[in-house]
Amino acid sequence: MLKGLLAAEIERIQETREEAQDARAEADHAKADQVRMARDVSVMFDELKALADKYAELHVDLARLQAELERERTELARARQPWWWWLLGLKR
Repeated sequence: MLKGLLAAEIERIQETREEAQDARAEADHAKADQVRMARDVSVMFDELKALADKYAELHVDLARLQAELERERTELARARQPWWWWLLGLKR
């Protein structure tokens, strides 16, 4: 009788140990997933920052090109005026 109780207790302890090992393996796997996701988020953040920097750079270039285009349009409009307007001091 005592031997049977001892065997049952040993079996229960082994099952508990196996459950604990399974839980530890699952926790380790979850931690590895968290580390991987954190690394992925970090990479995505770096890519997003690079894109934001590139966007800002392109925005500055666009403003510069628009100002240059406006100057060229003004120069073209002046060049299209008849030469005698210039003599008379007329402006369009």
